[in-house]
Amino acid sequence: MNLELVETDDLIEELMGRFDSAVFAGLKDRGPTTNECIRYRGQRITNIGLAYRLQFHINERIEESYEPTDGDEPHDITNDNE
Repeated sequence: MNLELVETDDLIEELMGRFDSAVFAGLKDRGPTTNECIRYRGQRITNIGLAYRLQFHINERIEESYEPTDGDEPHDITNDNE
């Protein structure tokens, strides 16, 4: 099956229908125009948890791939009085 031929709305609806709760966010940035698509399905609190878990997962990936540049000093975020 060639999914490129399926309309975006139909594709998202089919995917969302496979889960009790789901969160989807997509963005098309085409220069001067931006098209944002946000959908969610299920319990509000569960969806907030899913969105938070996604944010946490993305931050973990960023931290894993972070490489300090010249001049970067380690910073203890638990003591910002310095």
